[in-house]
Amino acid sequence: MGEIIEGDWIFPNGTYFRGKFEKNHPKGFGTWHFANGNVLNGEFSHYFIDDEANTDNTKLKLNWATTQERIEAKIFD
Repeated sequence: MGEIIEGDWIFPNGTYFRGKFEKNHPKGFGTWHFANGNVLNGEFSHYFIDDEANTDNTKLKLNWATTQERIEAKIFD
């Protein structure tokens, strides 16, 4: 269907995200690989926000949480 399901989201500076995608947007667990060699594990979530002016422009909200942030959130729930 021409949609990315899993793979690398590569930026011109050499940084890339490796993980799963939904509707061509990163979603779920994955890893950021930075050009300087740093690696960061975490999770992308997203949801769509309906346009209140009814102009058929749906906005996408992406959220990234590191593994540590998820652990801390779970502890304090």
